[in-house]
Amino acid sequence: MLNTGYDRKTAESLLEKLNWQVGKDVDALITASDVSRNRPYPDMINLAMQKFEIVDPSFVVKIGDSIIDIQEGQQAGCALSIGITTGAHDLTQLNSAYPDYVIDDLLEIVPILEKKNMVNTVV
Repeated sequence: MLNTGYDRKTAESLLEKLNWQVGKDVDALITASDVSRNRPYPDMINLAMQKFEIVDPSFVVKIGDSIIDIQEGQQAGCALSIGITTGAHDLTQLNSAYPDYVIDDLLEIVPILEKKNMVNTVV
């Protein structure tokens, strides 16, 4: 699932440029246009949970490249809020939000989920 602070029109334009399709390359797209409050409020995560009928945020992992991404996951009560250094903020900035982990590559999530025994539970 992809959630973004961009509005729907911008997000869909970016997905089109990447040649990504909702339902094929990502399960769903939740944008700032879909909720009344943007990050760091947890509204986009809450909407995604409703969409996928997830009632317990301990089954959700938030990965983001900014401080407000990490704060969004924390406010939603996600099992893990993880920073990734491939975008908006660097390691020092991400660490200032006290994430559970900071990774440099998305593939680093696999051993983290295995360690937390979450491999079969993450949606």
